[in-house]
Amino acid sequence: MLPLTSALLVIALAYAGWIIFNRWREGRQAETQYEQKQREDARKVVEAYGGERVKIHTFSADSGSLAKGQSTQLCYGVANAKEVSIEPKPAEETWPSMSRCVKIQPEQNTTYIFQPKMRRDTRRKRNLPLRCID
Repeated sequence: MLPLTSALLVIALAYAGWIIFNRWREGRQAETQYEQKQREDARKVVEAYGGERVKIHTFSADSGSLAKGQSTQLCYGVANAKEVSIEPKPAEETWPSMSRCVKIQPEQNTTYIFQPKMRRDTRRKRNLPLRCID
């Protein structure tokens, strides 16, 4: 009777060990897949914001046309820029930002040029024409 009980005990322990090992391995695989998905999601976010290069997200005015002397907001958003410039220069200071607005008050038809500068000294540019109505 003792050898049969010992054999059954060994088989039960081997089976329990196999179940524990497989559950550990499946948990490890699930964890690895989760980490890969997180890395992929993070990469997508970085790419959406321009990755390593300058990316202009927005450059717009509250109004496309306005009366002479009337003011409006000129808004811009840029990623990975070292500095930014807007020509003609607005009264307020400009700096790299994901979302910033400055007040402008054109006296005549004006095309604003938004130019962020990258770290590697290359530039991108976007134009925005505004029409002044008499």
